[in-house]
Amino acid sequence: IFDRGSVPAKKFVGFITDKPNQNKLRKQIWGDKVTVTAGNIHALVLQLFVSGIIELFLQHDDMVGKDNIEAKHVMIRLAKRTVDDSNTSFEDFKLNDDGAWSLFNCRD
Repeated sequence: IFDRGSVPAKKFVGFITDKPNQNKLRKQIWGDKVTVTAGNIHALVLQLFVSGIIELFLQHDDMVGKDNIEAKHVMIRLAKRTVDDSNTSFEDFKLNDDGAWSLFNCRD
C-alpha cells in the first residue's frame, strides 16, 4: 500500500479490499474463509488511526488552515517514531512498535 510513501485517503479502503489483486491483502488480514464486511474494513482503518500507525496529512503544506480542503487533498502515510537506543536514536515506523498493536485482536 505504501510503496510510494503515501496514498490518497479516499482510496485507502479500496487498497485494503484489494479487488484487482484477488483480495490478497484482505485474505492476509482476515484469512481465506472469513466473510469481511465494509464495517470490518472501516473498523480496521479506525484502529490504525487510533493506534497511531497511520496518519493523515495534506498534499501541500500551504493548504493548512484553508477552507477549501477537499478529500482529494488528504493523504495517508505510515507514522514514524523516534527510537532511543543506548547509544543512538533513529526513526522507525510506528507499526514496528509492539505497543501500537495492543488495540488489535490478532490471531496467532
